[in-house]
Amino acid sequence: MIVISAVACGKEKTSDDKKESAKTESVKKTDKKSKEDYEPAGVTRKEYQDMTVQDLLDRIEDLENITEEEAIALVSTYAYVDYDEEFEREENITDEAVSTIYDEGGWLPDSEGFIETLITSENSNVRAYGFSIMDSNLTTYETLEKKVEEILEKETDPVVLYMALESFSSCGSDPYFAKFFIKMAEHENPKVREQAAYAIGSPWSKGVEGMAEAITKLMNDEDEYVRETACSSAGYLADDDLIEPLVEILDDSGQVELHDACIEGLARMWLDYPFYHNTSEAAYRVTLGYLSKTPRTEEVPCWTCISYVSYVDEDEVDEWRTRATYFDPDEICNIMIDILTDSDANWLARNETIEVILKLGDDAQKDKLKSTMAGLNDEDASHLQESYERAVEED
Repeated sequence: MIVISAVACGKEKTSDDKKESAKTESVKKTDKKSKEDYEPAGVTRKEYQDMTVQDLLDRIEDLENITEEEAIALVSTYAYVDYDEEFEREENITDEAVSTIYDEGGWLPDSEGFIETLITSENSNVRAYGFSIMDSNLTTYETLEKKVEEILEKETDPVVLYMALESFSSCGSDPYFAKFFIKMAEHENPKVREQAAYAIGSPWSKGVEGMAEAITKLMNDEDEYVRETACSSAGYLADDDLIEPLVEILDDSGQVELHDACIEGLARMWLDYPFYHNTSEAAYRVTLGYLSKTPRTEEVPCWTCISYVSYVDEDEVDEWRTRATYFDPDEICNIMIDILTDSDANWLARNETIEVILKLGDDAQKDKLKSTMAGLNDEDASHLQESYERAVEED
């Protein structure tokens, strides 16, 4: 059999090929290191494969008072556990043993010495676990902050970097981590870039230099999940300069799969459920403009984004509404009625409008909804009317 290389034929790898290659390479690296014996675990890889959960627990004298030495030996067996392409640990007895310890009233140590042993391990699986359990507030540690920075400057394993991004995602206001997040947005592995998008698009990164530019670049990443995360998380930065790149995507019929994420991002700018910290009339106007756009289709407006305009908790929004003077429930309800009566719109989008009106509408709007429902006569009318009756009963 003759195997022809795409590269040898002069054909470059597609972005999808590169993504899969990056993921596969990560898994290969994990597999390779996991085949090596790791002395701190106290068992060889072969011995670990033949062990049970109880075998691991039997190495601990008192599950409710586990020593640091016993804990290090236990979690060091993560050296033999592979990560999948989503950077989740595959099913393993170490996770089960740790869960059993918690169930029995025990707890793993949280001392700086214990954490430092893990994050400085020669095995990247153990380092990844160490970073995954770290407190995001590094000020709780007396000596680890600089150590963490030193380790991350040299770290190359994508799983470790991913876990560090996840643990420290609320540290965007820290100058070191701000630079680290932005650097990771350029990483070759899409899972790392996706986690960087979460860290950059975070309330804790609001107002930090370089974050808006970084999230904008991630909105155009080659990986669809990175793009989606960037669009939805961008709203947390509460920066009106990010509205334009979101609008460009909403105006692009070739990117309808990102419309939900874009509207979610915009809603975080002007509504900011459940915190109600942000206000942006510009983002509000763009959101309503998108929902009002005609002609409507099966894809526009996306049915999953309709409900974002109704995430208003009346017990929590009094102070927000004094600032969000643009917020007009009547205006929103009128747009919902327009979508509801538009037979060109996706029937699921039309269906979502019912809940929005019942949530935001006053008695007059609810009466208008009732008469509108009675007057529907298109092919989806019966489904919508049944949905309305159920919603009214539950309201």
